[in-house]
Amino acid sequence: MREGGPGNQFAVLLNGAVSIERDGSRVNELERGSYFGEVALLPHVAGTDGHRIASVTTLSRVEVAVCSFQEFRALIGAQPGVRSELEARAEALLN
Repeated sequence: MREGGPGNQFAVLLNGAVSIERDGSRVNELERGSYFGEVALLPHVAGTDGHRIASVTTLSRVEVAVCSFQEFRALIGAQPGVRSELEARAEALLN
């Protein structure tokens, strides 16, 4: 996933590690059990406009579970608690 690219997938990291970069600087490193891609899929969160806010680069061999936009929308529609958690995290990442 590249910063500025279209947001069309949500991913859960099943194995391995990834680096998260914004404006060319590493801002985080994620490991197994972490997720990414949600900010671009939550268009009502200020500043997302449907584009990626960061790039994701693998640091090791990774395995991910990927949800399409449609699957993501169904998930947050069926699970209000998941939606609230993702929205809170997205807002924190944008501030």
